[in-house]
Amino acid sequence: MTWVLGAVAGLLALTASSAMAPEPMVFAMGALNAAMHRAGSLPVSLTFVTGVLVRFGQGLGNFLMRRASGWGWLEQAVLWIGLMVGATIGSILYLRIGAAAIWVPVGMASILAAYSMAIPQPD
Repeated sequence: MTWVLGAVAGLLALTASSAMAPEPMVFAMGALNAAMHRAGSLPVSLTFVTGVLVRFGQGLGNFLMRRASGWGWLEQAVLWIGLMVGATIGSILYLRIGAAAIWVPVGMASILAAYSMAIPQPD
């Protein structure tokens, strides 16, 4: 996973320093989606955005219809809210500083890549 985060940071840096923004960003996000299969106990895949929203909606619907009594559906809500908060922060940064806002995810991906090297990897 460390090398994927490093590659993502590199692709995002390429995006930030060139006029060809969409292409490297698409490759970077595809690399992350392909490399990450689980986030803790939650499954994550290419359909992360819609999958989380669907599981949240199903869980909330089941809870409201009293078909389920647990609060497990809130885990999905937290992920979706995090996604919305990230998009909102990115939009605000873009409005404030323009295209230079892309350097924020470059820095964050670099920090995550460096941090992940300190995490023991399973064999």
